[in-house]
Amino acid sequence: MKISKIALLPKTNNLSALLNSMFSFFKKSFFIYGLLLCFVSKAQTPPACTQTITISGWTSISSVDLSSGTLCINGTGTLHGSITIRSGANLVVCGSIAIHGSVNVNSGADYYHNSTSGFTS
Repeated sequence: MKISKIALLPKTNNLSALLNSMFSFFKKSFFIYGLLLCFVSKAQTPPACTQTITISGWTSISSVDLSSGTLCINGTGTLHGSITIRSGANLVVCGSIAIHGSVNVNSGADYYHNSTSGFTS
């Protein structure tokens, strides 16, 4: 069966509708990409530290209750204690750290960590 090349070309009004549909799709795609880029860039760029806890080995703290600013915990080892990060504050965990104890990151607070740090129990 032989197919004519003319039969493969869309009609003019269908071509216009197809182009409008494609333009709408790309416009929505770029909008969604822009939103994702904003969220990803926020998640990868923690704010500057206002308080720092450096640990080495097993480190115990009684309690930390942060209502503003950014608490940075860095080093290598295990941190044991109570940490509360309230709305508007940030917790940044760097290095190779395990956190044991009570950790509460309230709604509106942000928690940043890498693949070798964070909550373990």
